[in-house]
Amino acid sequence: MKLKINFYAGILFIIMLFLSCAGIDKDEKAKLNYRNNRHSFALTFPETWKNYVVFEKQDIIAPGFMVDTLYFALPTRARNWQPFNVPDNFAAIFSIRVFSLEVWDDFYKKYRDNSVFFSRSDKVLFRSRDYVYVLKYGVSLPVDLYSYSKDTEPIVSSFLYTGRK
Repeated sequence: MKLKINFYAGILFIIMLFLSCAGIDKDEKAKLNYRNNRHSFALTFPETWKNYVVFEKQDIIAPGFMVDTLYFALPTRARNWQPFNVPDNFAAIFSIRVFSLEVWDDFYKKYRDNSVFFSRSDKVLFRSRDYVYVLKYGVSLPVDLYSYSKDTEPIVSSFLYTGRK
């Protein structure tokens, strides 16, 4: 009888182990489908980005212009890396600035020809009735994250506006 109980307890343990592992896999896959309800957009990341973190800040991007910026960053092992706008041990691969239409129109009119504030590599991802989403590439990356920069285009190509049009 005791042997039977141990046998069933072992089977139950193995089943619970498999179920818990499946849950972890589901959570990781769900994280790869990023959704930002506040700013009404979604992105899809490749599996190699499973450790990404999003840091959201209000940035002063030019005199008189403050916008919400989301930094999509990965942890770095580079010891001498000095991050900009993200915590230590992270590097922002790219960021998305979220402008209200009014702020975007003023910023664009004032700085479109000024490479200090408006980089030619900046890319408008989407313009809704309320917001303009602008992609900014990371200025520099630590050596251990160079290979991740090639993933930026497929990620931003997956940009999906989830708000009202």
